[in-house]
Amino acid sequence: MAIIDLSLVTRSLKKLLEDNINKVLLGGGTVSVTPEPPDKVGSVMNKISLFMYHVSEEDYYKNFEGPGSDGRNIARTPMGLCLFYILTPHHESPTPEDDPLTQQTLLGYALKTLHDHPLVHDGTKIDDETILQGDMYNNNNPMQIILRPVSAEEAISFWGAEDQQTARLSAYYEVRVVLLEPDEPTTVSAPVLSLGTYLYQLGTPHLERSLAALPFVLPSSAGGSTQVVDASPARVAGQAGADPARNRLVLDGHNLASGSSRQLWLRSESFTASVGAPLLAIDPSLGTNEADGWALTVADDRLTLDIHKSLVYLDEDEVEQTIDLVPGIYTTFVRVTVEERVVNNTVVPVTNDSNEVAFAIIPRIAGASIDGGANKITVTLVDTFDLSASSLEVRVYVDGTAYAPNPGTANTGEYEILNATQLIFHATFDVETEGQHPLRVVVNGAESAPYWIETSAP
Repeated sequence: MAIIDLSLVTRSLKKLLEDNINKVLLGGGTVSVTPEPPDKVGSVMNKISLFMYHVSEEDYYKNFEGPGSDGRNIARTPMGLCLFYILTPHHESPTPEDDPLTQQTLLGYALKTLHDHPLVHDGTKIDDETILQGDMYNNNNPMQIILRPVSAEEAISFWGAEDQQTARLSAYYEVRVVLLEPDEPTTVSAPVLSLGTYLYQLGTPHLERSLAALPFVLPSSAGGSTQVVDASPARVAGQAGADPARNRLVLDGHNLASGSSRQLWLRSESFTASVGAPLLAIDPSLGTNEADGWALTVADDRLTLDIHKSLVYLDEDEVEQTIDLVPGIYTTFVRVTVEERVVNNTVVPVTNDSNEVAFAIIPRIAGASIDGGANKITVTLVDTFDLSASSLEVRVYVDGTAYAPNPGTANTGEYEILNATQLIFHATFDVETEGQHPLRVVVNGAESAPYWIETSAP
């Protein structure tokens, strides 16, 4: 996620230097780091200045288009920045003849720190303390630290102003890529969920499409009846129980029942954060009761799978583990065991994998309540995932207008996540005027089923 406060980069670098030098290299030192320019630090001891003196735009991101298709698209594109720093050690003591040696020692500590940590990310910790500061943490904001190859002549020219004395001992660094926060999009383009696969080997499993029944209720002005449409690629909610249409995934294809055995695999980047791998195999023998879902029906031309909000799987030690399924874009494929061979006294299966097809696990809107006095609307989602989880990217659109996330929702056009199942937004329209307002809740790129907020005069 992009940031708009560039000082967070400097604060993170400051913490990296101080923690690594004092806690790791010195085992209890008192070296401090300041963001001041080197000529403003003054007479101090055991201090390092880390001053940002220049910013440039990263060329790679100049060609990126922002999300959506509305006007002023460039404002909705994150701007890639390269930040340039000068790092200078400072030490002025009662024995000035030793100060240059101490400054060289301090610079050595700083050089080793930035050499040993060329990439700072969410997992970078020193003494079990996170390095990334503020909104940079847990928002996919890695920093690459590069020592710039500045020649001796270029370094002297940096200090070449008439009011400067002898050039200071310094190192020059570039930190990249920092993304500057863009405007929120007001429209969202549909994700590409399916690509054509036209050639495949005869006799091997092949998936044609994913399919699901998507039920929704029309507004009262259109009759208020429940409609069910076939969505392909599939859009399913992670919910089992009395209404299987909401969570039943259908996979159409060929040769799906071939071979001696088969497995259905799911792929999602959310798995990587939870279990360290993007792929998980569905084992129908685990968690197949009515409450847990995951009932799998196999035919040669169709697989039917009831999806639940959590998945039971076997880890590398063959121990049952449970992972929550969050909304997002998933892909799936079938692995068929054709035969088994003995290789070095070990039974090795010979398998064929099908192509992958995509589907979406979507949030489901349970209802909405209107607060006419505050002109706010509280939206309740079905309890299939934790809406307040920091790893989720939540978007809210009403009447085609994007609402901005903001705790407190003090301003019109803003929304706030209240808890695991509720969010509240300050409407841009009068909630005490009769009308129907389409609501879209998008979580990790997966959009809820059609839903209308119906307002009326008091």
